[in-house]
Amino acid sequence: MKLDRSIRRRGGYVLTALLALCCVVGGCGRAEETEVSTGVEPDSAPSLEVEARLVADVTALTPGTPFTLAAHFTIPRNGHIYWRYPGDSGLATEVVWELPDGFFATPLEWPAPSRFEIAAIDDVSYGYEHEVLLASEVTPPVGLSAEAVSTLSANLFWLVCLEDGQCIPGEATVTIELPSGDGGPSESSAMIAGAHAAVPTLLDRDSTSLRVDRSDDGVLSILSLAPWRFTGASAQFFPYDGPAWNLAPGGGMESVAFNREKGSGDAAGPVAGVLTVEMAHTETGEPKTYRLRIGTTP
Repeated sequence: MKLDRSIRRRGGYVLTALLALCCVVGGCGRAEETEVSTGVEPDSAPSLEVEARLVADVTALTPGTPFTLAAHFTIPRNGHIYWRYPGDSGLATEVVWELPDGFFATPLEWPAPSRFEIAAIDDVSYGYEHEVLLASEVTPPVGLSAEAVSTLSANLFWLVCLEDGQCIPGEATVTIELPSGDGGPSESSAMIAGAHAAVPTLLDRDSTSLRVDRSDDGVLSILSLAPWRFTGASAQFFPYDGPAWNLAPGGGMESVAFNREKGSGDAAGPVAGVLTVEMAHTETGEPKTYRLRIGTTP
């Protein structure tokens, strides 16, 4: 079983939580290392199957010209894998690029996650359901040969959990080959563009729509700026490093606030994370979904 090695490389603090999640349903399965991985043996629980592949937004590489490379995860129904910070339990998904010499990749892009709660054990975690693309911008070397066919790979590691608490770790090595030369957008380019649009942008200090009003004493307050107002749809704040933050009662169209759920006195530093919120223009009715990074990415 590959569980021990996967846990050690991520930090031993997850061992107890992960074993508890797996063993409560009768043990953890073994992950296969294949180009397209199921994460479990064929005769194991099919409901925990995660499909993984590598996609690019181009069909050919131009020397020195950036393109987007992404790990695409298809997640089973009623299941989820985890964001960069998993929350109270879980395991962050990892993408480790294996690129040819001279290729350069930017840090991974993380789309805004969803929030998952298990009320019985007061557990809050953050992750993705259905599907997710985790992408980087990759630049080939200027001296890339016109006859080259470049092999690009990624080592992927994840934990998939179902609503009933069943969990299993998975890992795979996925590969794509791209020739040099004149190409165009790939069949995955539209999907990759959509995923890029879901990646939170940094909150502009001069934003004309909203601002962080204060973030002290375990409260994070967001103030809307006229003519934009919050719609009343559920807002979420996902911290880069625990504890969880819950939407505070009250508020309204002009402000939303989040209370630190646990250990309110533990974090003395600035608040950092991702805010998702719905707004509308009071004059035109134009709706807008904001996915914003607040604070510095650790």
